[in-house]
Amino acid sequence: MDGRRKFELNLLDQVPLAMLILALDGTIGYWNKGAEALYGWPRRDVMRRPLEALAVSGRAAEAVRDALEAVASGGVWTGRISLRHRRGGLLATDVRCSPLHNAEDDTIGVILVAVDAAGSLGSDAAEAAHVGRRIARARKEAGLTQQELADRVGVTRRSIQGYEAGAIAPYRHLDRLAEALGRSREWLVADRPASDLPQGMPAELKSELRHLIREELAASARTPG
Repeated sequence: MDGRRKFELNLLDQVPLAMLILALDGTIGYWNKGAEALYGWPRRDVMRRPLEALAVSGRAAEAVRDALEAVASGGVWTGRISLRHRRGGLLATDVRCSPLHNAEDDTIGVILVAVDAAGSLGSDAAEAAHVGRRIARARKEAGLTQQELADRVGVTRRSIQGYEAGAIAPYRHLDRLAEALGRSREWLVADRPASDLPQGMPAELKSELRHLIREELAASARTPG
């Protein structure tokens, strides 16, 4: 692994969330340290395995399949999935699954963000995920692709993808996003006052993360299971 790749992987591990990247067949292509901390499983034990393998009940496995089907058709899935913790027993997690697109805007995988249902994401992360859902909804209602919205805002398509997934806080460009989407800033943040907005991730992490998540899944897809 070259130095830059190692640096990028370290940045992804700094994301204060449990983040998984899945291929469309449900196999795990990336598992960050937040996921290790939440579920207890080290990365080496879960890579290339189907996420369903961690589902103890049929209901949980069905939820995983529903999420994959929703995302494969271009949608977003949110819900609660109970997966097996390494220490034994079930861990109920609130999950958001959103599509991972390539440069041609084809869905090539799933970005999954999970949080312990008994706890919370924390104000910054929860707010970023909430605003991401509002951005995705407004973009679809406006009939825009991620690339078209990126061009209007003056950012990359990967940035828009990161905003919608809740992996990158969009507050630096919130005014331009609101204008491009024909919505008010207040609508995007659900009427929360500006003084209550989180600051989001460091600029360096924002820049590196948006390039990494697609590359990691592409790399895992090229590697035989």
